[in-house]
Amino acid sequence: MENRILLFFTGCFTLLLSSCLGSDDNNDYVIGKNCQISAFSMTHDSISGLSTTQFTIDQLNGRIFNTDSLPYGTKVDKVVLTVSYASSISVGAVQVIQEAVGDTIYWNSKDSLDYSKPVTFIITAYDGVTKKVYDTRLNVHQIEPDSMVWSLQNSSLPGEGVVSRKVVPFTVEEEEFYYMYTEEPDGNHLYVASSGKQESWLAETLTGLPEETVYWAQLTEYEGLLYVPASNQKLYRSGDGKNWTAVSDSPTILALLGAVKEETTAKKPSALAVIATVEGSSRFACMDKSGVWYEGNAVPEKFPMTGFAPLSYNLMYRERLLLAGGKTKDGTTLADVWATMDGVSWALTTSSAMFTAREGAAVAKYDTAFFMIGGLDAEGKALKDIYRSIDNGLSWIVSDTLVIMPEEYNARGYSSMIVDNKTNYMYLFGGKGANSANDSKELWRGRINRLGFGR
Repeated sequence: MENRILLFFTGCFTLLLSSCLGSDDNNDYVIGKNCQISAFSMTHDSISGLSTTQFTIDQLNGRIFNTDSLPYGTKVDKVVLTVSYASSISVGAVQVIQEAVGDTIYWNSKDSLDYSKPVTFIITAYDGVTKKVYDTRLNVHQIEPDSMVWSLQNSSLPGEGVVSRKVVPFTVEEEEFYYMYTEEPDGNHLYVASSGKQESWLAETLTGLPEETVYWAQLTEYEGLLYVPASNQKLYRSGDGKNWTAVSDSPTILALLGAVKEETTAKKPSALAVIATVEGSSRFACMDKSGVWYEGNAVPEKFPMTGFAPLSYNLMYRERLLLAGGKTKDGTTLADVWATMDGVSWALTTSSAMFTAREGAAVAKYDTAFFMIGGLDAEGKALKDIYRSIDNGLSWIVSDTLVIMPEEYNARGYSSMIVDNKTNYMYLFGGKGANSANDSKELWRGRINRLGFGR
């Protein structure tokens, strides 16, 4: 009886011991094959913020990388890594292949690595068989983010012997088009292209315009309609850009200055600003969207009458219109900026020659600044410089080497500049190398590199 009891307990102990040993063997088997990286970070004495850079670990494809690239020019040749594993006791050996230096080493977790090119991690588990390979990269922007890159998109814009050219965006049934108006030896022409296909232009028929010269440089969109003045001192209007009629109740128009948008918060009406002849004198005037005209002050002698560059913008929730450069009535070329909030009261905001005197400059809001490109100087010489203003036209500085026109771009004035806010591209259509020259057939496109990241 005692022997039976002893045998029973001996058998139970043996079974329990076998079970425990089997369990330990199973854990060793699992742990011994788990060699995945679970966390990955970097530090560098000279790279501020590297320690907080987030890395994505793609276990399925064996990739580790930072989604947000480091700034252009960052030196990443001596990077210290902190790597954690899903089971640290399972990792037997770690080899790294540094593509930049062309070697393979057993990594001791302390040696710095050269990440100017990808680094491959080969992790071998304790079983000596199981391996996990990771392609690791420290992404750095390969282009200067604040540099502006230009390219010639088209060298055969439509029109022959074009005297003047003006391109404006125009929306038809919620689709945006570019309308190109030209003055050619046989008269005025219209060419239309989708805003995304500037290489394909369709000729359209124009009606209602006078035989006299149409001042296409002053073409303005106002409240969904297009307006343009002519040398017969009348103002013309079109709802579709093709069929035009004279604005019957307008005053005698000397110049169309631009548009002031409506202020919805302040309930201030929009205005189409002009210079008109009133009782023999030149005065500011404007028309609201209902067609009512208002008169303003007399036009100062140093106010531009031609060649000015208009820009509508919003400042401190107030809509404004500015004019940069241009020529006075007596032919003086200006280096001034004038601005208005109502179309009839104008103020000189810049008169300290922060940019050289010019007519026919191209002005637009781009990125976080106002851009002024090119024009013709007081001697009629074509320009290709870029000025920028970060304070809404109060001060201007000439752009540095990162944002300049390329060497192959010929200096010119009277280009049409359009900014595509969807793609962040700036377009320059045509332009003239001199007042007596024909308009160029070129279309240039430029963009600051960082505005294209992620697109």
